[in-house]
Amino acid sequence: MKILMKSALAVILFSGIAAVNGADVYMSLDGAGSKDGSSLENSLSFKGDEASLQKAWDSLAPGSTLFLDGGEYPAKQLIVKADGKNEKELRKISGKAKDGKLPVFTGDWGKNDKDKGFTVFKIAKGSTWWAIENFEIVKCKIGVEIENPGNVSFGRIENISMKEMREGVIITGGATVLNPEIGSHDILIRNCRVEKYTKRGFRFKDGCYNITVENCYADAGGKEWATEAFHMGFSSQGGSEGVSDHDITFINCEARNNYWDAGEGYWNADGFCAERNSYNLTYIGCSAFDNTDGGWDLKTLNPLLIGCVALRNKKDFRFWSAEPGTVMVRCLGAYAFKRGGNSEETGLWTTGKVFAYKCSFVDNPYSIVFNNWHVTPEQEKNMKVLLEDCIATFSDSQKDTIARLDNVNSVIWAPGGRAGEAPGYANPEQGRKLFDVGKSFDSVELGPSKGYNSCWKNENLLEFGRKKQPLITLDGKRLPAASIMLFKDKNPSGWYMSGWKGCDMQIVKDAGKESSSCLALTSKGAGGAGYQTKRREAVVDLNSREKAKWVLQLGIKGAAGQNYNELKIRALNMNEEIKTKEVPLKVKLDGSVSDWQEVRIPLSDFLEDSKEEFDSFSGFSIRTAGEFKSPLLIDQVTLEPK
Repeated sequence: MKILMKSALAVILFSGIAAVNGADVYMSLDGAGSKDGSSLENSLSFKGDEASLQKAWDSLAPGSTLFLDGGEYPAKQLIVKADGKNEKELRKISGKAKDGKLPVFTGDWGKNDKDKGFTVFKIAKGSTWWAIENFEIVKCKIGVEIENPGNVSFGRIENISMKEMREGVIITGGATVLNPEIGSHDILIRNCRVEKYTKRGFRFKDGCYNITVENCYADAGGKEWATEAFHMGFSSQGGSEGVSDHDITFINCEARNNYWDAGEGYWNADGFCAERNSYNLTYIGCSAFDNTDGGWDLKTLNPLLIGCVALRNKKDFRFWSAEPGTVMVRCLGAYAFKRGGNSEETGLWTTGKVFAYKCSFVDNPYSIVFNNWHVTPEQEKNMKVLLEDCIATFSDSQKDTIARLDNVNSVIWAPGGRAGEAPGYANPEQGRKLFDVGKSFDSVELGPSKGYNSCWKNENLLEFGRKKQPLITLDGKRLPAASIMLFKDKNPSGWYMSGWKGCDMQIVKDAGKESSSCLALTSKGAGGAGYQTKRREAVVDLNSREKAKWVLQLGIKGAAGQNYNELKIRALNMNEEIKTKEVPLKVKLDGSVSDWQEVRIPLSDFLEDSKEEFDSFSGFSIRTAGEFKSPLLIDQVTLEPK
């Protein structure tokens, strides 16, 4: 393959690193010989005590390896902490095969144990120069995870097989708006598999960068393992506003059977997905099969796909980016299939701009779809798909779509291809069974001159793709002091409702101030309820914004004739050093007013020490003094600069 990744990461990590500075340590299940860990014949005992594995790792000198002999091990957590300064000081834990079998960590986690369990390998925040390789993990919550807040660098996760998990690998960045460079970076994930998971196979978040993911596999397990919303194979979610994951390259990765049953609603669950807080994501030779939503569902900025294949997903390729758009080279989207819910099945869907070069979109109910849901005339006007030297099959019902395409030397066919074409075109039943497409979609008539073709591996397509889609750089800078929406219609990702002592906070429909849904506070006595987040990436970071005097604003509505007694409200933050206090909720709630009322409280009013400042905002709580016969409604919750 002529596509080569020429980067510092590749030079440092792809070559394999030997321990050179310190003595290696050996461990087996029962131990052997003198049990001093000097060799496999004198290995430490894993069963020696509960902390034996952690003690062995902590004893490693810079540049040395902890070897674990093959066999069955009861799963326990290892904190992988390393402080190497260069390649020679890399610390590593490595499994050694015994009778052809690697070490297997087995737990008792089950697919309905969402809030239970632990991470087997947790990389300590701030760690540098570390490696984990050659293990199997079964029935554990998470396989490998970077500890919050992240800030980890120069690491390698290789040859790890995980089954029956909540999540496989989680890479946490820890970047901030003003310091993006401190995010986790220069990490290689290679030859890893996650099968049967309830949440995600591989997750990247909170501003990580310079990551390479090669030869990795995520098979969610389909309906049987869809116990949570939502299955995602490879997910790049970024962080809070202004914190982005970027420069992540996926090579020869595969995502299958991500599933979510939403009844008559939208069946989400994607093979590869990326949120808006991400950019410079590259996918080379990757494939996505049989996902209930997108093979690819990318809101990211500046994505590039080369030699990628998507079959039998509801939307094989789903792209949202408007500027500069998405570039696809030698990609294939075929046999799009809807397993349930609403929305059409299509080879390519966009609400932005797409340039497709030598791609094929064939045998799909809808070959290409321009989004028409919740878009303005201006947005619709700016949608664009340019097909150059592509092959696409359209039904007669898509004549209007064909007219909207920018077509440069591409071939438009009727469904089913042409007589004499390769099996993938001419035999839909065979196409619905394919996983390795091989030459099935090479055009017999047109050869490699048009459409997807298996010869792509011998073409220098990365250089071509980068000319069409150059890498971009986004510098850290303060966010504007503008209105921040905290609740409207629904809670954003990571925010939740809670209650105590007979109180509760819930979302109710068809009761909002200016939207369909709102928060409802109920009380059966003296207690309280809150709306908040404990996830770092979901917290509102006020330090990253231009200076302002912030005000918490809420819409409040009580029921006629209902006296809500004296209510007190507290603003919450994630900084334990900043102490807050409750203040009266100054709004007329004696039952004489039943219209929506606006409440504005400066955040400074919540501070015990007036010299302090809110550096973050993570929600609010309201304390009640008695029972409510009717709920108190809360909507349009914002932070406003003053």
